[in-house]
Amino acid sequence: DHTRVKMEKIAGDPHSDFINANYINGYSKKKAYIAAQGATAVTKNDFVRMIWGQKCDKVIMLTNLFEMGKHKCEKYWPEDKSEMFGDLYLTVEDESVRANYTIRTISISKIKLHVQSSKINFQDTSKHRFYQYHYTSWPDHDVPEVNDLLDFLYTVNKRPPHSDRPNIIHCSAGVGRTGTYIAVDICLQDCKKTGNVDVIKCIKELRDQRKGMVQTSVSFLSF
Repeated sequence: DHTRVKMEKIAGDPHSDFINANYINGYSKKKAYIAAQGATAVTKNDFVRMIWGQKCDKVIMLTNLFEMGKHKCEKYWPEDKSEMFGDLYLTVEDESVRANYTIRTISISKIKLHVQSSKINFQDTSKHRFYQYHYTSWPDHDVPEVNDLLDFLYTVNKRPPHSDRPNIIHCSAGVGRTGTYIAVDICLQDCKKTGNVDVIKCIKELRDQRKGMVQTSVSFLSF
């Protein structure tokens, strides 16, 4: 509970501060990541609300919406160009499809009703832009091609952050692929800095912050 992400409560709903997500420390930065469960039909609007509340620059998605006939994650970005999620208005400004991943530039506007002279108008009160990096070639309970994952990591990390806010990382449950991605990112930084990598120590620290991180022994082999 000490690492869980607490959202701003919605008026009249005392439980609306909960979402299945935890802050995770990076190699040299506290709360460098948020490890999160993927959006579901029930939590889709909350997931978008978390992105808005955290003002994250980057959201890294490591699962497809459907895999082997199973629904793995709800789509939390517009089906078309723009869509409402609760009181948040999302617009896909750009989409770049690569061999193993897709990069989307998405803006969020908070919408408020403004009543004047018996007319109801919608007003944008503020806007936030984030980049979604959607890795599409990572099989569930397995590992991706190492060079493909490293290329993806490089692409994510080379974009300079606009703030010191954490990156949101998610797959379906937010522990397997999510934990592996974060562990690889931390261990690569450790290797560059010290020339050594302690994978077991890294994963233990991740599991102290979110239960179940890096689920299978196969995931360990990706290192």
